Amino acid sequence: MSSFIKLRFQGLNLSKGSTRILRHKEDGKTRVLFLHGGGTAGSEIWQSNIDFLKSRQYDILAYDQYGKGFSDKPRMRYSLNNL
Repeated sequence: MSSFIKLRFQGLNLSKGSTRILRHKEDGKTRVLFLHGGGTAGSEIWQSNIDFLKSRQYDILAYDQYGKGFSDKPRMRYSLNNL
């Protein structure tokens, strides 16, 4: 079983809706931020990368942008400023 499945996800309420974030915190370690692109996939697209870096004790942050993965899809005009 992938360690990605075992990672802890949490919801985060923002001004335009909620999103899902993944945080694997390793104090004092290099932080890696995962941002996904278009399509419908959320942070799951990074599963193998996250598993690899987690095994090497990196500090990891990934989240589902609005309208992707497990985040809300608010009715708004999407832009870089509100993703």
